[in-house]
Amino acid sequence: MKILQVTNFFKPSWEAGGIARVAYEISKELVNRGHEVTVYTTDGFKYRLNVKKNTPINVDGIKVYYFRNLSNYLSRKLVITTPYYLPIIAKKEIRNFDIIHIHEHRSFLSLLVAYYAKLYKVPYVIHGHGTIDDAGHHPLLKKIWDILFGRCILNNAAYCIAVSKLEYGAYVKRGITPRKIKIVYNFLNFEYIFSFLDYNNNRKSNTKQKNHYILYLGRIHKLKGLDFLVKAFSKIKYDANLIIAGKDDGFLKDLQSMISQLNLYNRVKIISEVPEKMKFELYKNAKIFATVARYMGGVALTPLEAIICGTPSIVSKEAGEIIEKIDKNFVVQYGDLTTLKYTIEYLLENPKERKKIVVKGKNYIVKNFHKRHIMQEILNIYKKAIIKNTTNSHKI
Repeated sequence: MKILQVTNFFKPSWEAGGIARVAYEISKELVNRGHEVTVYTTDGFKYRLNVKKNTPINVDGIKVYYFRNLSNYLSRKLVITTPYYLPIIAKKEIRNFDIIHIHEHRSFLSLLVAYYAKLYKVPYVIHGHGTIDDAGHHPLLKKIWDILFGRCILNNAAYCIAVSKLEYGAYVKRGITPRKIKIVYNFLNFEYIFSFLDYNNNRKSNTKQKNHYILYLGRIHKLKGLDFLVKAFSKIKYDANLIIAGKDDGFLKDLQSMISQLNLYNRVKIISEVPEKMKFELYKNAKIFATVARYMGGVALTPLEAIICGTPSIVSKEAGEIIEKIDKNFVVQYGDLTTLKYTIEYLLENPKERKKIVVKGKNYIVKNFHKRHIMQEILNIYKKAIIKNTTNSHKI
C-alpha cells in the first residue's frame, strides 16, 4: 500500500511528546513490512530542525516532508503548526495514496490533508492519541477549533482510532458512531528497549545513588500531577530520593518553588536533558516509577516501559487503564495523598512485592503490546477503510 502518515512533529522532535515517537514507530514498521510510506510533518516544535524544508528526504526508509512552519512562535507556545507550503504538495500527491493516517485532528496540517483527502476521495483514519477530549492544553482553543473544523474532520474519517476506553468515550461524546471507533493501544518496541538494557548492563551506571529513588519521567506540566507526587513524597518516612526527568512544559518554576517550600531540595533532583540511554538506565535503577497525572486522555507508555525495565509503577486512575488490569492496588485516585504515600512506602519496604508486580506486569505487557499484534490491527483498519471507500464510490 501507499500510505501517508500525517503528524505535527516527527523524528527527531522527540521533545514534542509521545505522538511523534508513535508516528515514527508505526511508519518504520510499515516500511519494514514492505509498504511505501510518506510522512507530512513540520520543521520542529520547540526549535526548528536542521533539515531540508518543503522537499522530501529519506528518514530510515521513510519519505518525509518537513514543512516549514510560518511561525515557530505559534508552534512553540500554542502548538499551532503553520505549514504554508503543504497545499502545493498535497494537490499533487494526495490522490495517489491508498490510505491516510492522521495523528491528531486539531491542526492546520490535519485540516488541509483532510480537505484534499475528501476532494480526491482518498480514505483517512484519525488517531486521537488521547487528544480528542477538549481538556488539557488550551481548552478554549480546542472548543473553537472543534466548532469550526474538528467535527467535520472526525465525521469524514473512515475510522477513528482510540488509544483508551476513555478516548473511545470522548469520540462517542462528539457524535461519532461506535462502529467507526476502534480501540488500538500503542505498541512498545521491545527490541529497542532491550538493546538499551543490554547496553546498560555492560557499563558502569551513572544514576545509581546512595538512597533508593522514585522516578517520574515525562513533560513537566501542571496536568502531570507533579505537585501531587511531590507533596506525597514529602510525607514518606523512608530515606529515599525523587528524580523528576523531563523537559519543562510551563510548570518548572512552580515545581521548584514547591520543592523549596517543602525543604526537599536535597532529596529531589530535576534532570532536564534525558538522552535515550539515560532514560532506560533511570528506569532500571529506580525502585518505583510514578506517574500520577490529573488528566490523561490516553494510556501512558512510560509506566509500561518502566515495568519492562524491572521497576514497578504507581499511576493515577486517569493514567491507569493498563496498570489496573495488572494490579489495581497500584492505581491511586489523583489528589489522595494518604493512599499515594502508603503505596510508595509499601513498595519501598517490600522488595518481594516489587518483584512480583514486575513479573506479572511483564507477562501482561509482552502479551498485549507487541508490535506484531498491534500493527496487524492497524493494517486491518486501513484495509477496511479502503474497502468502505471503494464501496461508497461504487454507490455514487
